[in-house]
Amino acid sequence: MAFATRSRRAARAEPVWTVVPFDACGACVGEIPPAVAIETPHDRETLLVLCAEAEQADPDAARRCLLALDAFRAGYDAAGPRMLTNALIAGMEEANRALYERHAPRGMHRPAGIGLVALVARGADAYVIQAGPGQALIVGAEGITALPPLDSHGQPASAPLGGLPMIEPDLFHIDASDGLFVALCISALGRVLSREDDSPLLACDAAHAAEYLVSLGTRYRLPQAYGVVCSTMGGVARQSALPRGDDMAAWSVPDTGGDSFTESWPAGLPIPAEPARHSRYAPAPVPQGDEGEPRWDYLGERARLSSPSWNDPHRPRRAGHLPQLPPRLWVLAGGFLLALALAGLIGVVHSFAAHRANSATIHELDGIAAARAQAVALGDPQAQYTALTAAAGQLERVAAEGRQTKRIAQERQALTQAIDMTTGVTRVTPRPVASLPHLDGGPGNHRLLLAGDDGTLYLFDREKNDWGVYAVNPATQKTDRLFTTGNVANKVPAGDLRGLLWFGGPATTDRTRLFARTANGAWGELPIPALAEKRPTAITMLSDGLYLLDNTTGAIVRVPFANGNGAQPWTTDAASAELKTAVDMSSDGQTIWVLLGDGRVRGFVGGAPAQLIAAPVIPPLKEPSAIASPASSPYLYLADGAQGRIVRIRKADGRIVQVLRAADGAPPITPIQSLTVDEAKGTLWYVTADGIVTVPLPPVRGA
Repeated sequence: MAFATRSRRAARAEPVWTVVPFDACGACVGEIPPAVAIETPHDRETLLVLCAEAEQADPDAARRCLLALDAFRAGYDAAGPRMLTNALIAGMEEANRALYERHAPRGMHRPAGIGLVALVARGADAYVIQAGPGQALIVGAEGITALPPLDSHGQPASAPLGGLPMIEPDLFHIDASDGLFVALCISALGRVLSREDDSPLLACDAAHAAEYLVSLGTRYRLPQAYGVVCSTMGGVARQSALPRGDDMAAWSVPDTGGDSFTESWPAGLPIPAEPARHSRYAPAPVPQGDEGEPRWDYLGERARLSSPSWNDPHRPRRAGHLPQLPPRLWVLAGGFLLALALAGLIGVVHSFAAHRANSATIHELDGIAAARAQAVALGDPQAQYTALTAAAGQLERVAAEGRQTKRIAQERQALTQAIDMTTGVTRVTPRPVASLPHLDGGPGNHRLLLAGDDGTLYLFDREKNDWGVYAVNPATQKTDRLFTTGNVANKVPAGDLRGLLWFGGPATTDRTRLFARTANGAWGELPIPALAEKRPTAITMLSDGLYLLDNTTGAIVRVPFANGNGAQPWTTDAASAELKTAVDMSSDGQTIWVLLGDGRVRGFVGGAPAQLIAAPVIPPLKEPSAIASPASSPYLYLADGAQGRIVRIRKADGRIVQVLRAADGAPPITPIQSLTVDEAKGTLWYVTADGIVTVPLPPVRGA
């Protein structure tokens, strides 16, 4: 492991960091690509910036980068923030372990690695750690330091993550008390910078440096060129004073009068005495008149010259005579000058037009900012959302022109914050738990997720054509099969399984039996009256039996456990119209809650319709797909995956408590098939067509 440091100063300032992400592929400054993370973990006083890069470009590269970022965060958090170096090394080791275990099944095939560069800063201490592909440029009091050096053309100094069971990253410490500038980018930009001038980075202005790196990536047409620039210096007033070889012309030179030298005399050498000055050779006087004019000879006689005048080399020449050129060359020269004049005129016209267009763009952005301020001042949330959405649409039309990109990024961020405040959005970071084979399941034929009372996560999934119950292991990101179609609990193999319940343990059912897993891991069965041949839309359980939702007939059917009676309709015909639009059902132990297709929630008690909740979500629920109602919880959770959000509603009054959306740079919330909640742990899980995802559940304000 390479480690470099220098002595610390006694007086340590508290630097203020400016962080500017960039994405040269989209030619945009301020956009955060998925492989860049900017956080202030734990104490909110520590800056953590991560930049990941895949060693090879393939369809799975983005997922591997996100896996490395998530694993680094886990290792960093587990190590604790007390020692920043230990936390960085632990994060690197955890990221390498996760990637290496992911590629272990490939056998002898060499896995594609991941490069990871991280910057962590607290107060005047800053550390940069790097493994594999990537480039870190550090401008400080010691000069420019590149990890790896630019003369290596971006080749990594350490092995990439995921290729070996152990990793030896490079670690660098800098004192940021008197200014620091760090650029983290991918190795492609490092190779470009090895051939380009890096003097624009010496301005130590984060936005200027990011725009310069974006221009390099665009000019070289790099398929990927992204990163993030961090600086505690800003503006021209804090430009770096680092000495450079090309700045020699700016050094002051002592004044030596008329014989000053172009360079200063070398230090340590004696200055020679001034050499003797020799008089210049002066030629004899010569006639300056024209040919034929009289002159005075040495005898004082006036005479006229009859011979041609002498070609005096010291005589001033007459100017203003054009060279003798062929007519064709004169025509070509005239055409060339005319083309230059036209080009200059066109350039002036284009510059004037660009200036007018830029002024018009600034005027439009000022109007958008004014519209945003007016919208925030409105009292009605729906009116606020409508006005802010219109302003966002106008901003996107202005952004398509490609001018004022920095201002547009700032205004886009301000609009997003205003819309989040209006709609009650809380930003969270979804984290993948396990990836699953793609399954587009509809109502009654989709994956189910359950958080058991034993603290384990259970999944109802299909393997080929057989459904089964699986236990989810977040550490290994794998699912372990517990019970599936054809397994034997007593004597007769289980038929087609139909759902996932909690009956003292994970439970499921076929048409005639309820199967439940006991504490010792064995599966038992309980006979129940025959269920319908068709799969129900949803299935849930109260203490006295099973409840099956059938949206084709618009009814909920009850199947008792004890008295042996057959399945009987539980709801009346009055609820049929609503139940025909139902998409999911859940029970909290007292009430059965049914999610309707228009986003409303109907409660049923004793088979009769009870409470109706129509939450005033802005914008309204578009395609609700799942509902969860934990036992003894005052809240309902609705999934609106089509718009990438999860809505938390209070049962008592139908008030919206929280609207969860993915944070910028985090994986989006995709359409959800089922969700489950553990409020004691503050965690929500949901399953999609491609995997299981966990979301931290923020506390409710005032609860």
